[in-house]
Amino acid sequence: MRIENLVFRLVGVSRREAKPDLGCAMYRDMVKLFRKAESSVRIVSGGFPYRLYGSEGIVNALKQALDRRCTVEVITGPEASSRSLKLWSSHGASVYVLSEWPSQHFAVIDGKHVRIEDPHSHDEEKRVQYVIDNFKNVGELNRKFEELKKQAKPLELE
Repeated sequence: MRIENLVFRLVGVSRREAKPDLGCAMYRDMVKLFRKAESSVRIVSGGFPYRLYGSEGIVNALKQALDRRCTVEVITGPEASSRSLKLWSSHGASVYVLSEWPSQHFAVIDGKHVRIEDPHSHDEEKRVQYVIDNFKNVGELNRKFEELKKQAKPLELE
């Protein structure tokens, strides 16, 4: 099953439109997912924008997950925000960078809760995400994460 086709096979999924402001559903859903993490947070993001991933709520949720001894791994595209990547890395997240923009952006929390974005270009402002608890097809996303991780290089801090 292709990752790009997963979003079209989901039932009972919350569909959220993301806007640049931090009061948006995407921001709230991500904070909620990170706060529920018990063992792992795995994120694939193209640009990893600082206005979102560097925000106080997201960073606090990251710190809380790391305090609970969760493993936090991030894979991004080559043009990702170095500011947010350095911030996450400084708190203990493992960060990997791909040579190309990832075609699918998603997060897997504890190997069962997911957040999947509709495919979009790196310059689109409007995005749609799906948040699913206890996702049945999470194995496919975990396999995709591992494939991307093999292709990526660890972040080199300057």
